[in-house]
Amino acid sequence: MDRRFAKKTFTARFAPLPLAVSMAAAGMVSGFFSPQAQALCTTVGSTISCTGITVGLVTSTSGLTVNVQNGAQIYPGVIDAVNAVSLTGTGTTVNNAGRIDPSLLPGLVSLASGLNLSNAAGSTVLVNNLSTGQIMGTSSLLGANLLGLGGIGLVVQNGAGGTTTVNNTGLISGTALLSAAVLPEDMAVIALRGGARNVLTNNASGLITGRVAMQASAAGNTFTNAGTVTGSINLGAGSGANTFNAITGSVMSGGAGVGVNLGVLGGLGLAYVAAGIVDGGTANNGNTLNLHNTIGGGVGLTGSGTIDGSKFVNFSNLNITSGTWSLTNQLFAGGTVNPAVTLNGGLLNVDSAALTGATITANGGGLGAAVAGATVSNGITLGTNGLLVSNSANGLVLSGVLTGAGALTKTGTGNLTLSGANDFSGGTTLAAGTLTLGNAAALGTQGLNVTGASTLANSSALAVNNAILLNGANLTVNSGAALTLGGAINGTGSLTKTGTADLTLGGANNFGGGLNINAGKLILGTAGATGGGTITAGVGGTGALDTSTAQTLTNLIQLNGNLTLTGSNDLTLAGKISGTGGLNKAGTNTLTLSGANDFTGNSTLGGGTLILQNATGLGTGQLTLSANSSLDASGLSLANNINLATRT
Repeated sequence: MDRRFAKKTFTARFAPLPLAVSMAAAGMVSGFFSPQAQALCTTVGSTISCTGITVGLVTSTSGLTVNVQNGAQIYPGVIDAVNAVSLTGTGTTVNNAGRIDPSLLPGLVSLASGLNLSNAAGSTVLVNNLSTGQIMGTSSLLGANLLGLGGIGLVVQNGAGGTTTVNNTGLISGTALLSAAVLPEDMAVIALRGGARNVLTNNASGLITGRVAMQASAAGNTFTNAGTVTGSINLGAGSGANTFNAITGSVMSGGAGVGVNLGVLGGLGLAYVAAGIVDGGTANNGNTLNLHNTIGGGVGLTGSGTIDGSKFVNFSNLNITSGTWSLTNQLFAGGTVNPAVTLNGGLLNVDSAALTGATITANGGGLGAAVAGATVSNGITLGTNGLLVSNSANGLVLSGVLTGAGALTKTGTGNLTLSGANDFSGGTTLAAGTLTLGNAAALGTQGLNVTGASTLANSSALAVNNAILLNGANLTVNSGAALTLGGAINGTGSLTKTGTADLTLGGANNFGGGLNINAGKLILGTAGATGGGTITAGVGGTGALDTSTAQTLTNLIQLNGNLTLTGSNDLTLAGKISGTGGLNKAGTNTLTLSGANDFTGNSTLGGGTLILQNATGLGTGQLTLSANSSLDASGLSLANNINLATRT
């Protein structure tokens, strides 16, 4: 043996023999020794660097950094036939850019692991599997339990008080031995045990194919997935609360794996769960699922992710910080004590079952519908920065009570229905879409601020007394049932009445953008209810105007279609009336037209009394009597045609 080579290569010893000796022996025993199978690991101080093909790397030295370079391959040797790399010291760091894979050993027939770092003492252990790195295990046919940890790709034993950190940007998986009928997603590929805190991050390009299990830690374990996991994850039952961080763009699935758990014999504190499952650990232990768009948190709605609530078990808390997420199926199982959802940012789209049983706090996050007709019946506390509801294609119903000092903001073209008796005090902003009120107290205790073209609707007869600010935008009121808006309506925007049911304006209004009557009856409950803008009758001519008391209106009136005046009380129209439509007077009241009008449509007089105080009061169109009634044009010369028919 070349002693100069041995001295240069091994400042630390690897098992009982220098590595060059152990590798040469392994090569001769296996019968395939060649120059390429020579030991290509060198030691400088406490750092070992491996290139080329290495047959077994074994050492008990502590404080080592092991760098497996890109292109390097390591598989088991004679000294340790069950691990390709066995590091039993403390405080070890492994940076792997090569391939640690027992299946590279020709003729391998028994289980062997890839990378095993095992020491019962607590220390700081770091494993970085880089983008070109592969850490592989082996597997045979699976029974109900594993007999031990043999064959698992990555095994770390680190004692209580220590921290095990695994960062994966490459591949961690396994290979079936002797063509065994076992899928990679069913294989146990990672085992982190010993009582240390385990922190595993699967980065965006990281692939973990197989099952992952952690032993519980008093400090709690953490798994962050920004890449792809095809298999299952168990964060460890017992002891501290665990955390799973899901990042937008990540994938968590069971592939074609089987839906059965896999125990580990020998009292090792590990258990593998069924394919596709993420198990938070002990139920009601405070385990948390976090949803982010970048590792560490992030902000905004960028990025998307999907969570199947039925696959995430034994979690007590759900926090959304960033990204746009879809959560379907019930997340918190029955028996979960006080499950809590916190919307700190991002957008969470749900179905009706997703958040069953949870309390919800909104601190600036968003809520939407993952499916059509989704209903969230939970109570929601609106805290700092309130709640954003953003929905487009799918409608969302919030049937629980909204409380707190925060605000509610509605965006998106979809429909939001509020059916609870809400008492939140931060006010409501309506920027887009439709807001449907199912309760007179749906808007809480403060006003409605309309900042974009949108619609206000109601699903039952209601009297709503909240103030409304038309902040440069049009609010369409589509009254599906009788609706009274009793609060003051102010601002520079406009109000449009649609829907067949009556809309009553009961406030002393001062909005300046105009009032459009496109369908149904608009009832003016107080003087000044119309605001200061123009009253416009829609093209369809199906709108009607009425009053609860005798009133005089000075607004300009634009007749793009006919306008029916139903005549419950006396009414004077003093402003100029223009347009191509006409007036249809009904009822027994008195209607007075005092303006110099120029509308061109025909008018009908169907009851009561019509008083003209200006010769052009009827515009240029014809007046037809459709019922017995009275016309008073004293002192005036009218140019209009008058059709009396058989009426008097």
